[in-house]
Amino acid sequence: MRIEEAKILAALPELGAELRREVSLAELTSLGIGGTTDLLRILRHEAIPSLLKLLDQHRVPHKFLGGGSNLLVVDGELPFVVLQLMKGEPEISLDGDVATVDAAADLGRTVTFCAKIIWGAWKD
Repeated sequence: MRIEEAKILAALPELGAELRREVSLAELTSLGIGGTTDLLRILRHEAIPSLLKLLDQHRVPHKFLGGGSNLLVVDGELPFVVLQLMKGEPEISLDGDVATVDAAADLGRTVTFCAKIIWGAWKD
C-alpha cells in the first residue's frame, strides 16, 4: 500500500514520522519473508494517537511492526502500511523471574540480557 494523500504526507514531519517508500518486510523479519509496503518510522512516540487518528480519518489500513521476530508476512504488495516504533535501545529490566521489555525490542538482545543475568546469578 502506498500513502498518496497530500494531507497525510504534509503532516508526517510534524508528527515525528518518517516515510520510507516500498519497503520489503523481508528485510525486517527474522524469517526473511514478506511483501512490500510504505513504512512509517515513528520517532516521537507521544504523537502515535494523532498519527493513528490521521490514518483512520483517511482510511489508511495499518499494522504495527515490533522487532520482526517470528513474523510471517505474505509476499507481494501488502494492503496496509506498516508503523514501526523507533527507539535507540529498548529498555529491558529483570525483577526476579519476570522480564519487562519495551515494544520492538530486539529478541536476540533480550535473550542475551536475560541469559547473562541468570548465568551470573547461577554462578554465584
